[in-house]
Order: sequence, then C-alpha cells, then structure tokens
Amino acid sequence: PIRISSYMDGFTSDHNPIVGFLPRQHNIIAMGGFSGHGFKMAPLMGKIATDLIIHGDTEHDIKFLSPERFLTHK
Repeated sequence: PIRISSYMDGFTSDHNPIVGFLPRQHNIIAMGGFSGHGFKMAPLMGKIATDLIIHGDTEHDIKFLSPERFLTHK
C-alpha cells in the first residue's frame, strides 16, 4: 500500500451534528458529530460559535442541531 491511515468519525443517531449550549450548562458550547464534514463547515461553525459566545444567540437556524434534542425529559 502507498498510504494507510485510520481515523474516527463521529456520528449522532439522527446523522446531524451537535451545535449549541449544553442543557443546564449554558456556559458550555458543544460542537461535534460532523462525521468528517467539519473541515468544510469550519468557517460557518466558527461564526456560529462566535455569535453564541458574544451574543448568546445566532442568526443562523441551528435549532435542529441543539444538544437538547437528545434529552428524554426536557
């Protein structure tokens, strides 16, 4: 073989990444589960993270990416 590499992909059960404040931990922002697509989305995800840190919200629709979607008891 010319090249061998191993890496780990991160997936969520609904195949969407996790982006947003952690439930009951509104000083922690989670961003993960991009399953190999994170690099191409890094500029926008950086903008979203900056918005969340500075303003506590973003103009981008990230509700469907919220970590809270996995809670059974909201």
